[in-house]
Amino acid sequence: MNIAERPFDKKLSSIIIKVTNICNFVCPYCYMFQAVDSSYKNRPKIMPKIVIMQLVNKLDKYLHTFQIDNMNLIIHGGEPLLMGKKGLIFLLNQLDKLRKKYQTIISLQSNGSLIDKEFVNIFTDYRISVGISLDGYPEIQNKAKTKSGKPTYELIVRGIQLLLEKLDKKYFSGLMSVIDLNGDPIKIYRHFTQGLGIKKMDFLLPLRNHKFPFDYIASDMKIFNWLKPIFDQYLADDNDEIEIRIFNSIMELLLGAQTPMCTIRHSALDILTIETNGNIELVDDLRICGEDFTNIGLNIANNDIEEFFDSKRVLQLLDAEQNLPTKCLECKHFDICGSGGHAFRFGLDGTYNYPSIYCEETKALIGYIEQNIFEEEDIDQDTKDSNNDFYLQRKGNYQLKYQSDEPNINWSNGFKQFPVEIYASFIQFINSNGNILDLGCGNGQLLRFLVENSQHKLIPHGIDFRQEVINEAKEIILPDFADNFRIGNITKIDLENNLFDYILLDPYHLADCDRKNVIQIIIDKLRKNGRVILYSYHDSLSTLPHKKIKFFIGVENFDLSEEFVLPNQVSITYIDKI
Repeated sequence: MNIAERPFDKKLSSIIIKVTNICNFVCPYCYMFQAVDSSYKNRPKIMPKIVIMQLVNKLDKYLHTFQIDNMNLIIHGGEPLLMGKKGLIFLLNQLDKLRKKYQTIISLQSNGSLIDKEFVNIFTDYRISVGISLDGYPEIQNKAKTKSGKPTYELIVRGIQLLLEKLDKKYFSGLMSVIDLNGDPIKIYRHFTQGLGIKKMDFLLPLRNHKFPFDYIASDMKIFNWLKPIFDQYLADDNDEIEIRIFNSIMELLLGAQTPMCTIRHSALDILTIETNGNIELVDDLRICGEDFTNIGLNIANNDIEEFFDSKRVLQLLDAEQNLPTKCLECKHFDICGSGGHAFRFGLDGTYNYPSIYCEETKALIGYIEQNIFEEEDIDQDTKDSNNDFYLQRKGNYQLKYQSDEPNINWSNGFKQFPVEIYASFIQFINSNGNILDLGCGNGQLLRFLVENSQHKLIPHGIDFRQEVINEAKEIILPDFADNFRIGNITKIDLENNLFDYILLDPYHLADCDRKNVIQIIIDKLRKNGRVILYSYHDSLSTLPHKKIKFFIGVENFDLSEEFVLPNQVSITYIDKI
């Protein structure tokens, strides 16, 4: 999500449940036990049963009040399995009460060293997704020792092997690996994929920021140079079974898709942490910002979960998302990294008014991936296939929406109710009579609104790739103009001799490899002095506002007007053909 425009609706996507404040490993990079925050020393080592029950009660109330559709509950530590089997079963029985009433996904992140057959049976019985932390082959992983000073690699691998043998593969979420620049990146990748048979993994940037950079020197570009050969090998392997989250997230965002939290950026406004003492705190990676930094003075014994959003620290995070650095807003990669996670942006002055400390490396990585997956002049077959997949996925998402959540005539355009205020935002850009073409018209409700409410005479035309919505446009919404609506991909439709005074386009409705061709069609089909209105709004399927229009393929030579950010999460700009 382009975080500068994300809605602040007090809806969480994830809650981290810190069931332990202890660990059996000593990892040199650990942000919880080895960095700048020692507040864990003043918390219970293991979450008491009373806190678990209070948490479930407050979660039940919150999920019901805010009608949360999906919630990720992440069991975390320290090392969460140190709560023991009985403690884990008690916790899962309590969380199961929520799962019976709401769409909740329960996952657990562990170092794997304590996993035995009984734990695997618990994971299976309660359908728990399990992720394991492993940093590399033995010489790399064994930099982390047990509390008694013993190597950790064999302990972790024993747990991984049990998961691979005994746990349904859909419940093994793979490895999380903190980047160690002293390790051989290809050797680590091969060790995971060939040595251990791992299919899913992520490489994490060490938690650093401008106030606490530790040993990081941005100008060295060592992170990028470490990840680059893994990406090259990942592409060369061409194995659909293998997933590397940091690369996949960037590629999906480059293709215009919505994607889960990316390794290099995420919002701290839709995730919180519940501490072992019941504290409601900021996402725990913000511990890297200072002593007791995540503590906002709330506890589930006395406070409701939604009070999190009214705390001073959270409002500071909101301000940091709404007032991003100019350098970031003007960067062509902004929609991919979104300035970076808050933990990476924190500065000496106690604000987040900076790009990520990993800014230059992030830009290099995004640019390198973009260069490798797109060829501007010659689209290869794989890109064409992903183009087709893009439209099939969008069509599938719309069809899924039609089959759920009270389907009605507004769902065709991604709304539950008719969005009068959003559609009214377009009126100010209509200043003359003429033909108006909506590329991605849905069932034509926006066009009908403009025809009926503009002071000018408009003749509507529409194109959409969904047969059912074109039928609605022809039969219900604008039957007098039925012949003006077409089904298909704009790049393959013959517009005959029609010329248009207005063309409406949401760039996110197009696959990247279609944009250049669409721009050429617009140039050919727009009358002299005509206007292209480029827009994006938050609907139920497309939560990303458009990135800076000047960065879209094909519009490099256009003189773009000022970008308007209007109420109701609407963003509009326009191009006048001279």
